Amino acid sequence: MEYSNTKIIGGYDANFLDKFLDDYECPVCKLVFREPIQTQCGHRLCLSCSEEIKKRNGGILLCPLDKKISNFDRIFRDKAFKRVIMQLHVKCDNYIRNCHWTGELKIINAHFENCNCFPVDCVNQCGLSILRKEMPSHIANYCAFSLIPCQYFNIGCNFQL
Repeated sequence: MEYSNTKIIGGYDANFLDKFLDDYECPVCKLVFREPIQTQCGHRLCLSCSEEIKKRNGGILLCPLDKKISNFDRIFRDKAFKRVIMQLHVKCDNYIRNCHWTGELKIINAHFENCNCFPVDCVNQCGLSILRKEMPSHIANYCAFSLIPCQYFNIGCNFQL
């Protein structure tokens, strides 16, 4: 799932609706390319996978497929291929929680922000993670930190416990 602020390493591990072509698979992480780059020898890698290769090889990008060295000025981000990948259709990671959303990979993060089947922390900070769609019921019926109005609220008592 993508919905986080952590640095992402490797490709997309999404639930693609159709089997993707081998051409879309990074030879390093074996996932669908994320931020694809093209090496001097014409092969593609995820940007983060290429950075990891450089880190392990003292700053040298050695192609994992043909072992050729790529000069930094001959490597470029493959924006056209990125557009193709971002248009691949995926289903929500929360399909196991009964989310029926499907759409293009490029908008899955926007979906996660509103997905009713996405687990979120209780707004009362009770420590539980609740599906977004179940939060109102949790607050009203189950949350140990919910404030309960006095039984005499209807005649003016504002006390809550």
